[in-house]
Amino acid sequence: MRNKSGQFFGLWLVFITLFFCSFVIYDILVKDASNSMVSPKAVLEVRDGLELFEMREVSLIKDSLVEANRVEVFGTDDFGEEFRGTFIEYVLADEDMTEFIFNDLTLKGKGFEDEARLMNRNFFENGLYSESLTEFENGNLVFGREIIGKEMYLEAKDKYNINFPVDFSFEFSRKYLISFDDGEFEVEVR
Repeated sequence: MRNKSGQFFGLWLVFITLFFCSFVIYDILVKDASNSMVSPKAVLEVRDGLELFEMREVSLIKDSLVEANRVEVFGTDDFGEEFRGTFIEYVLADEDMTEFIFNDLTLKGKGFEDEARLMNRNFFENGLYSESLTEFENGNLVFGREIIGKEMYLEAKDKYNINFPVDFSFEFSRKYLISFDDGEFEVEVR
């Protein structure tokens, strides 16, 4: 019990910390700091768009499989080519899917939207759904989408208050395992 001033100093620091924490909380609640915060709405919209895109992608895969099966036999290289060509035609015809891909598109960390729009069909055939991502493996067809990304710069609505802009980016790709049993196609995410 030599020096009790150290114990009081520790309690004093706790009191000061709680005081400043309450001051910050009061300042946020009373002065409506939400005007200076970035809304997550754009991030959520992109995530929802990706989910819709992938659901539509699966639907077009199934339609393309049925169409290709009318011309070629499942398991042959010709079937894979016919399927991929039909699928790309369906994707190009679906404006919502192409717009989702092109908006805020990045490839290997660089903005790529304008170049991809100019390449259009070539971008889908040789880039996004390249031939190397379509192959037969153990009697099943493996079909994939190349890794691409989206990037956005999100800012708060009220730029005059203190705000913290956010760089938002993410990459996505997908592979599907397609099997054919008893006249039915089964599409699974790999």
